[in-house]
Amino acid sequence: MLVRIFMGASWAAADRQEDYAFDALPAVGHKIAIAYDDGWEVATVRDVVHRLTDPETAADIAILVSVPVASGNVADALPLAGLDGVSAKTPGVSVPKTASPWGS
Repeated sequence: MLVRIFMGASWAAADRQEDYAFDALPAVGHKIAIAYDDGWEVATVRDVVHRLTDPETAADIAILVSVPVASGNVADALPLAGLDGVSAKTPGVSVPKTASPWGS
């Protein structure tokens, strides 16, 4: 789905960015990493808007994100390096499985 990104503290003060293809719509509070030729930026989703027009066509979607924080350069590791096939194993903490009201 195509999602239009706006960056800023509010919709009224936001700057329109580009349209990006998403497999799943990010929720408020999610982080988005945007790659560029010379680095990347990370922003937090502040709001999501769906514009419903014709039920026979796709809805228009816009997200408002915070002003992004930029990386140093493209050689910096992305926070989502695992998705890029980077095999830098980080130490993890073992968490015991607990009972759940929904079963196992």
